[in-house]
Amino acid sequence: MLYKIELLVTRALQSAQEAGASSVTFGQTPASEFRPGANMGGLRTKALAHSYGAIAYSMKLLQKSDFKEKLGAEQDPAYICYPKGGLGPSGVKAILKFIGDDDE
Repeated sequence: MLYKIELLVTRALQSAQEAGASSVTFGQTPASEFRPGANMGGLRTKALAHSYGAIAYSMKLLQKSDFKEKLGAEQDPAYICYPKGGLGPSGVKAILKFIGDDDE
């Protein structure tokens, strides 16, 4: 059974294809987990990973990727880059503020 939003998105995709579009994007989808790369580690990174997981779960961000997968979307990884030593406490706060609730 398709829900109303799925019907609307499916119709929009069909219209885009009829208009000649060979691809469309839904934009970036939140990852299921925070995975640190090079030059990231320690207590701050663990705290950020924990916070990201809690926010993604509480705001139901992962349900958005499930919806997109139903429609055949493929997820491309996205990377956020920081210079070595460049993600201090203010950097972590800025990220959490960006992905967190605006009511704070």
